[in-house]
Amino acid sequence: MTTALANRVLVVDDEPDMVRGIRRLLKLKGLEVETALSGEEAIEKARSWQPHGILIDLKMGGMDGLEAYRKIRPLCPSAFVIFMTAFSSLAKDAIDEGALQILTKPFNPAKTCDLIANSLIGKSKAGVDTGDSRTSHGS
Repeated sequence: MTTALANRVLVVDDEPDMVRGIRRLLKLKGLEVETALSGEEAIEKARSWQPHGILIDLKMGGMDGLEAYRKIRPLCPSAFVIFMTAFSSLAKDAIDEGALQILTKPFNPAKTCDLIANSLIGKSKAGVDTGDSRTSHGS
């Protein structure tokens, strides 16, 4: 087990401006950030990159955020998830899936980035296994 700083965040939204803005703010906090513009892309990035935290929009074209997270969860079982949505009626399903938090759009991006950074700090202090599957499988 490798205990290190949990600092990888996957940001998923079908709105490119939203993804770019959150990515920029998270990088300013010293976090590693990958982005995806669809649920399908998010699954592939989660499989190869193993994020510690996931910020994902619930309502996207194609595969929605909840369906994508259900497929990501077995790939990254220790990652926390924060869902974003403009539709508060979708919040119950997200909570049932184990969301750390539901953010209703519009939200304050800076406060959201603080929430993510603080959640990652909590994972690191708890000694969460942040082993990188890219190196642990011997490939």
